[in-house]
Amino acid sequence: MKRSMSILIVFVFVMSGVLAACGPTAAPTQPPATQPVATEVPKPAAPEFIEIGASVPLTGKYGALGAMVKPGYEYAVADINAAGGVYVKEYDAKIPLRLTIYDDESDPTKAVSKLESLYSDQKVVAYLGGAGSDMHAATAAIAEKNKVPYLGIAFALYSIHQQGYKYLFSPFPKSPAQAKECMRS
Repeated sequence: MKRSMSILIVFVFVMSGVLAACGPTAAPTQPPATQPVATEVPKPAAPEFIEIGASVPLTGKYGALGAMVKPGYEYAVADINAAGGVYVKEYDAKIPLRLTIYDDESDPTKAVSKLESLYSDQKVVAYLGGAGSDMHAATAAIAEKNKVPYLGIAFALYSIHQQGYKYLFSPFPKSPAQAKECMRS
């Protein structure tokens, strides 16, 4: 069940990232009247892989939590790639994922730096979040700045979702929802 949930979460997130990264394409220009008009526009060559990245606390105060998050991401990517990758309509092809994971040492400043490196060096189209509310509070802003979808897992801080972020996605209940559920029990 946990493995299936991880696969679903990564798949939904990656698809969001791919669609956001691809964006609308420019309209083709009209060729001069003296040249024949092509009936089909050739599809662009598909990239070798889709780059996604994560900054996960593998050491420090959230190390135990990060040690549970990392394998979930790895299993999900392995399963998606075993099925041929993620289908991207623009290329009419399945493209495998490539996941880069950095240890942010449970330090929000290092997590921000790791996400910036993933964006500038790896050219990621999606971020997978680490663990811990204070970590997400720092890194969600970087995703917003870079306009890269960010899947925030393993945090319950509600206030992050009240800041109007467009690139933050979190499939799990937040603090108010958890409190309501506890009171119902």
